Amino acid sequence: MKKLSTFHTIMASIESATDATEKMFKDLGITEYAFIGGLATIFHGYPRTTHDVDVIIRANDFDKIYEDMDRLTSYGFNIGAEGELWHKDGTKVELLVEESRFFKSPDQIVPFLSDIPRSNDKRFPDLITHFKLKSTSGRSQDIADIVNLIKNLSIEEEALKSILNNLDSKQKENFKRALSDLKKEDERYLNLNIEG
Repeated sequence: MKKLSTFHTIMASIESATDATEKMFKDLGITEYAFIGGLATIFHGYPRTTHDVDVIIRANDFDKIYEDMDRLTSYGFNIGAEGELWHKDGTKVELLVEESRFFKSPDQIVPFLSDIPRSNDKRFPDLITHFKLKSTSGRSQDIADIVNLIKNLSIEEEALKSILNNLDSKQKENFKRALSDLKKEDERYLNLNIEG
């Protein structure tokens, strides 16, 4: 029962930080943004914990957010040592400026918001773009998210081929790693044969 209680506590903190972020964006007139990372994984169908909120914004909106410390405090935020936002519930909110370097994978560039096709809920990238973003870093958590989303959504081989064909060479390499793990974890995918 303690694990379930911890899960609910973490997710309540994430929800609180996300709500505060969206309220702040609305009050500042920031309408172009996209939640990515673990939050987008949850949105697309794999329930898991996450300890931060990653959101892509425009450079001029970044400046709006940081120009008034009192306003940040009124939404429950403090600024951390590296300029990141910390919500009063202990959740870090990473503001990623489009066309800057990813903090988790510095050799990758944050995409332009206009280049991110959106899901029906405009706050999140569509599933293919989410897979692209997850395939960019190759971090073990990102590979696991890909595997778990494919399993939970029961994505079929033809759809996986289509996704693979939409990736650049580095993303393909990491996505194939995820597919290799998938074949080991889920017998439905044991005979998966995808080249790309």
